[in-house]
Amino acid sequence: MSDLLEELRDASRAERPRDGAKARALTAVMPELRVASLASRARRMTTVAMAAGFLTFVTAVGGGLYLKHQSDEQAALKAQHEAELAQQKLAMDKLMAQLNAQTTSVQALSAAVQDARDDATRAAVVAQLTEAQRQADATRGALNRKQAAAGGGAGSANRPAKACNCQPGDPLCTCIP
Repeated sequence: MSDLLEELRDASRAERPRDGAKARALTAVMPELRVASLASRARRMTTVAMAAGFLTFVTAVGGGLYLKHQSDEQAALKAQHEAELAQQKLAMDKLMAQLNAQTTSVQALSAAVQDARDDATRAAVVAQLTEAQRQADATRGALNRKQAAAGGGAGSANRPAKACNCQPGDPLCTCIP
């Protein structure tokens, strides 16, 4: 803007050397126009700086809220996972206690079969022993299923490997040694 004012003043002086009315008017107004131009630039720079500061603030707050949300989500998932593990451990402990009680019962009934004096008593004890062994086997099966579901049992090691569907000689294939 000041270049335009300079050119205008020079053109005015060229029309009438130094004593022209336009030249005197422009010379009188020039300092005020320069001040106004600088004030306008200062206002624009202040506005740009405030906008940049506001955007930085909004970005920082938004990023912080996003990170807080992610952290809360992870904490909730971790708490849920720990609760599930505790529930599984409780179920496993219950099954182990039941299996121990059934094993003790089977041992006691086995001893009672050997100690039975007549055939009727022996048959009754054998029937009880068979039922106790069936229950113990059912509990062992339930315990093995729980361990396999938890990923800690031998059942997880027996899963077949994923089939390789790559073309022979494919350099991007990861399943061909």
